[in-house]
Amino acid sequence: KTDEELQFNLQLLGEVLSVKNLQVYRSRSCDILPYIAPICGVLDLTLELPQKEEYDLAQNILQSLMSWLCRIRMVECSPRIKMEPRGWGETILMDQVNVDWNIPNNQELDVVRSLLDRYLTPVLVLLDSYSKGEQSSMSKETLQRKLKLVWRIIIAVSELVPPEQTRPWDSVLSSGLSWLDKLYITLPAPTGQLPLRKGVNELLSRVQKQIVATTNDDTDSLSTILNIYDVMLFCYGMDEDDIGDHLEDQKRDKAHREDRLIRGKKHLPSVILERICIQWETHVWLKNLLVIESLAERMFEDLFSLCVHQYSEVRTLAQDLLLKVIGRLGKDCMKLVVPRIVACLQNNAGVTEEMMKGALYLITQEKYMFFYSWDFAAQLWPALITAQHCDKQSIDDLLRDIGIKTSRYYQDYCLYTLPLSGFELSSSLLDLVKQVPGLEKPSSLANLSLGSHLHFQELERRIVELVSGKSLHWRHHEMAVGMLLTMITYDATPTRDTTSLWLQLLLDDQRSIRCMANQALEGILKLEKVPSRKVPLKEMLPNEQGNQKNYPGVRDDNLFLQYRNMEEDELKQYWSKPYVVKSYLGYWTWPKHEKVRLVHNLEDFNTTPDSVRHLISQFFLDENLVTRFVELNSLEHEKGLDFFNMDRGLFLCFLFENIGPKLGQVFQSHIEKLVCSPEESQQRAAAEMVYGLVRGMRFWDYQSAQQAWTWLTPVFQQVL
Repeated sequence: KTDEELQFNLQLLGEVLSVKNLQVYRSRSCDILPYIAPICGVLDLTLELPQKEEYDLAQNILQSLMSWLCRIRMVECSPRIKMEPRGWGETILMDQVNVDWNIPNNQELDVVRSLLDRYLTPVLVLLDSYSKGEQSSMSKETLQRKLKLVWRIIIAVSELVPPEQTRPWDSVLSSGLSWLDKLYITLPAPTGQLPLRKGVNELLSRVQKQIVATTNDDTDSLSTILNIYDVMLFCYGMDEDDIGDHLEDQKRDKAHREDRLIRGKKHLPSVILERICIQWETHVWLKNLLVIESLAERMFEDLFSLCVHQYSEVRTLAQDLLLKVIGRLGKDCMKLVVPRIVACLQNNAGVTEEMMKGALYLITQEKYMFFYSWDFAAQLWPALITAQHCDKQSIDDLLRDIGIKTSRYYQDYCLYTLPLSGFELSSSLLDLVKQVPGLEKPSSLANLSLGSHLHFQELERRIVELVSGKSLHWRHHEMAVGMLLTMITYDATPTRDTTSLWLQLLLDDQRSIRCMANQALEGILKLEKVPSRKVPLKEMLPNEQGNQKNYPGVRDDNLFLQYRNMEEDELKQYWSKPYVVKSYLGYWTWPKHEKVRLVHNLEDFNTTPDSVRHLISQFFLDENLVTRFVELNSLEHEKGLDFFNMDRGLFLCFLFENIGPKLGQVFQSHIEKLVCSPEESQQRAAAEMVYGLVRGMRFWDYQSAQQAWTWLTPVFQQVL
């Protein structure tokens, strides 16, 4: 039967002892010492009560009591408001605040250790016995109660418990609070004093394995273990999320209470006291910031195993905590998480649907889907492509989302292609440190990362092999093509095998695959374009250019850029002169070191048999392949929504510009045929090809361009 009077008294006692709220106090730790014995008497009688509400309140009293003794807090020593007519609302400076700090002394720390021996040690012994299988009769309710008590005690003493150190410190942490080291609390052990976080973490690892092995459906106990993991990693008196909330609240209160009639740093006492509290919390947080040296691989393994647990309640909590750890550590923990995710995507009997779903959720919820280096991509992307297809709708949805996020074809593409070359130091920076012996400016070749190149090439080879194998499910096939598109980067030219695959995908039956192939080949043509023939800009300027007047608009020195009618001989001569392709040049003035382009000769379009451009040229000079290409691009996609495709137009532009005049003859019959068609989709395809041809032949020689216009002009006349 519920005893409401008992519950009220327990709740009242817990509120009286509470120092968990973020505020300034007037009491010290020593004030509670005379009442320790009667409070412990109450706890001895109520911690084992059968009612959940009652023992929860008793555990809250124990947490509040230990927080009172351990919490380092600010103590206000004088009245905040002066007892005089003008005392209310008075603003003060920072150095006028009269405060002191409550720091636990040896007597108070001895009381804390006695409370740990009295209430924590027996629970840890019981849990250790359970982890060894000696407490098989323990009920789920009892196990949850014990774990929750451990959770509350750890929160209470967390400010005086250092992080678990797994190896020597390499990370740079705050060293301004070194005096806290003398106050740290440890656990007694047969071999001496054991760090509390390390001892509890090792015990919880064994308890977790025992729960999974015997009562895997005990989601409440596993959730409590996850809460304890959260405290172990991020709580030092208070959670780092609470610090952010406290800071936002303080900013809002400061703005609300600001007196604009008073200048300088004067504020209400409450505003200054809150600022001091936040400063202390921030220093404690920076001292105990989670770094890779304070993350035990054992705990990470246990946490990841719960991320792929059978029950979604456990998976959700574990994934949120793991992503919080990854967000804090960044690339430092990728070597721990990526191999484990890859293992959960393998096609073997040991991988369940829940494991795959948990791994896919981690990938989709991570900001860049673990795409932080080509090493990780080389491990993760092939595993995603070859992940076993499942008829479960949730898994299909996750794979579709991953495919969207890894393909630059989609509008909500969220990744960016990583460069293969590292950064290069600027000369000005090197000048500042040139006194350091042996420091020289690195060349671009020496700056390349060999490891990134090897992983990139291996990943490219593997994806090409999987796509060419024709054994992938259509969704995985589309994902693989999207990943291959993401690998088109400015500092790596695709191989002939990759280019050959993209050319084959131009004729794929799926429209989205063809669109990605257009984008990919456009990028490849930019990388393998015909070398430009350039001359200095000053060679085409009049001799009096140096004496020009500096004003915008048409002048004598830029008059040759204006359109005007010419005779054929004059036009032919004008065509052979350099081109100014940047429209802004010469409008105001001329740059000193600019270069301009010349038209290409027919010899410039010759290719070597082993080049990528030769492969593209051979494909589009094949009449049968071009006929199929035009046929697919002239199909109607959606009635009334089949508009001009700029991506395809730009691809054709680069194609005509880099293959040369011989390609125009191949497309001539198709353009003349499609222009006469009454179908809107075929007219649209003709418009894209004409756009690509007109823009792409800008740098052809005069004779080739005029031959193209001899049949293009009737085409325009027929359309108009």
